[in-house]
Amino acid sequence: MDEMRRELTLRLEVVEAIVKKNSEDILQNTEGIRKNSEDIRKNSEQIRLNTEELARHSEELRRIAAMLERKSDQASLIALEKRVTALEKHVGL
Repeated sequence: MDEMRRELTLRLEVVEAIVKKNSEDILQNTEGIRKNSEDIRKNSEQIRLNTEELARHSEELRRIAAMLERKSDQASLIALEKRVTALEKHVGL
């Protein structure tokens, strides 16, 4: 009977250790999920900002293209070229 009690005690200790480890893993995973959720929120915000910036650049390109078709004098073309250069620098070209 004592032998059975010792065996059961040892088995319970193993189960307790496993449950404790699982609890620690769950806490660690929960923290990882929280961090991932925060990263996703930040990335979503950055994507929104980039989309807005892309829309502004697209509109600026449409305006420049329209001006290029309308303007043919040298001064206007030089001014337009400066705007295109500034836009290129802004997007990293």
